[in-house]
Amino acid sequence: MGKKNKQRPSTSPSTPTPPPSSSPTAPPSSSPTAPPSSSPTAPPTPAAPPTSTSDAGPPPISSAPLPLLDLSAGDLGAFFELCFPDKRLIELCRELKLHTPGYRLEALPPDQVARVLADEYLAAKDVRPHLEGAVRETIRDPILEGREVSAADLGQLLDLVVAGDPLQHLARIAWRALLGPGEAERRMALEAIDEGVRALDAPSQKKPPRKAPPPGQKEAEEAVKRAERAEREREAMKQQLAQARGEISSREQRLAEQKTELTQARSEVSRLSAEVARLSAAGIGPAFLQTW
Repeated sequence: MGKKNKQRPSTSPSTPTPPPSSSPTAPPSSSPTAPPSSSPTAPPTPAAPPTSTSDAGPPPISSAPLPLLDLSAGDLGAFFELCFPDKRLIELCRELKLHTPGYRLEALPPDQVARVLADEYLAAKDVRPHLEGAVRETIRDPILEGREVSAADLGQLLDLVVAGDPLQHLARIAWRALLGPGEAERRMALEAIDEGVRALDAPSQKKPPRKAPPPGQKEAEEAVKRAERAEREREAMKQQLAQARGEISSREQRLAEQKTELTQARSEVSRLSAEVARLSAAGIGPAFLQTW
C-alpha cells in the first residue's frame, strides 16, 4: 500500500499554559497575562500535539531538574549506561581524567566504565555539571515534560518500550489518537499507522545474505590437485618413516653384536691375565717372556 506524505502540525513546545482556550467566555480585560489573540473573531482551537522530532529536528535541551543524587551508585551507573553508548562512556572518563589503576578503560566492560562515572559523580561535586550537561545533550528532555503523569501512566510508557508487541502498541496509539476531537489528533493516528506499515515492510526490504558461489571447474581441479599432492606427501612421509624405523632396527642389532664382542673380548683378557699370573707364580713367566 502506498504511503502519503503528511505534514505534522507545527506547534512550538513553548506554548504558554494554560492556553487561551481555557476560558473562552472571559473578556480580554479580565485576563491581562493571557497572550493577545491574532484573530479575535475566530473561535479558539485546542492546542496541537508537539511537532515530531523526525521533521523538526531534535527537541530543545530541557532545563528541568536532574536529581541524579537520588540514585544509588549502582542505579546511577545503569542510568549512565542507558544514556551513552560504550564509546561515549570512555570519552567522558577521558574528559574528566579518570583512570582505573591496573586496568585500561577500553578493556573494562561498559557497565564498569559507567560505574566509574557514577562513583565520581557522587564523590566529586566539580564533575557533576559536566556529566549533567552530557546527559542533557544526549537525551534532551524528560518524557512528557510539563505534564502531570501518574505512576500508572509511567507504567504504560514502560510497557510501550519493553513489553508486548510494538505493532500492537502503535495500534493502541492510533486508537487513542482517534478519540481526540481535532484534525491534529487524526493526523497523529495516521502517522502511527504509517509507522507500523513501515515496520512491517522493513523485513521484506532487507536483502538476504549472499551465499558463496559454487566452485567452478578451475577451482574444482585445483582442489583435486591439492588433495592428490597431499596424498603423495603423506605416502612419502610413511615411506620415510618406515626407512627410519628399519635403520634404527639395524643399528640396534649392530650395537647388540658389538656388545657381545666386547663381552667376549673382556672375558679373553681376563683369562689371559689369569694365565700370566699363574705362570708368574710358577716362575715360568719371566723366562717365557724373555724367549719372545
